[in-house]
Amino acid sequence: LDRSRDPILRDSGFQLLAGPSIENQATYSYSATDGRLASVAGASSDSFQYGYVPNSNLIQTVTGPNGTNLTVIWDKNWSVEYSRWLAKEIPEIL
Repeated sequence: LDRSRDPILRDSGFQLLAGPSIENQATYSYSATDGRLASVAGASSDSFQYGYVPNSNLIQTVTGPNGTNLTVIWDKNWSVEYSRWLAKEIPEIL
């Protein structure tokens, strides 16, 4: 497993190697405005984008390839009240 870091030492991805072959890999991108995780891209170039509850670090949406979408609603105690995964097509990476 080969991990990589960006210039400010956040995880920026990994490669899972089997000898010289890459078995799996992912790249992490961060928002330039607030530094939070913005997206994760897999080996197949499919990526998932993250949206956050305003003024918090709580994930509100995850949007993926082929119209997949996760929406999370938090209650007043910041516990998950409701989440819903919608998918037009379930991608292989799920």
